[in-house]
Amino acid sequence: MQRLLLLALFSFQVTTIIAQEKSEKFLIGVSIGYAHDDKTNNNLLNNILPNEVYFSNSFQFRSEFGYFFSSGSLIGIDIGIVTERSERKREASQFFNTIEAFSYTNGIALNPKYRLTKRISENLWLYTDLKIVLEFVKHHHHSSQLNIETYEFEETVMSGNEFKYGLAIEPGAIFKLTDHFGIKMEYSFLNILHSKIKEADDSNVKFESIDAWDYSMNRSLSGFNLGVVFTW
Repeated sequence: MQRLLLLALFSFQVTTIIAQEKSEKFLIGVSIGYAHDDKTNNNLLNNILPNEVYFSNSFQFRSEFGYFFSSGSLIGIDIGIVTERSERKREASQFFNTIEAFSYTNGIALNPKYRLTKRISENLWLYTDLKIVLEFVKHHHHSSQLNIETYEFEETVMSGNEFKYGLAIEPGAIFKLTDHFGIKMEYSFLNILHSKIKEADDSNVKFESIDAWDYSMNRSLSGFNLGVVFTW
């Protein structure tokens, strides 16, 4: 009986050691997200006329690094680049003059995070990221409008620097294709952010600094990202 107990204990210890050796401790990954918004489809919401063209494209790239201190918990950080560009054109009509405008934003993000993971199986992991958001963004808006009295185009440039901080919740899923490689999908679900925008040096439009909180729950595909992960 004692031999059986010793053998069972030895087998349990060996199994535990093997399991620990196979358990992932580190994770790295990259993801990209892209969204196109044709604002002319929402002309009632944006005061857009039938003869206007108004659209925007946004893109983001993120890399992540993490450490598993248990099979269901990870601490890590995201480093990302975000950019968005929009264009608006309106031809002259009986009541409105011609206008052409474009704007863009470029920024970098640094997001420490804590991840809760539920391993449904060896091939499917569900997770939720709780993030601290730190982001710096450069805004630039350029417009050219026809003066109906002088028939000359008037150029305006409005630029600002924005710093954001706050919290974000992003759920996702990892589909493991091998022991060390998988595909991930994640979604920007909820953001609670404080932002402050200051006038930039290249702006010829003067404005007071903007200081505000923003609470948003995403209900569009603009927050959907695809990527790959490596674990070991």
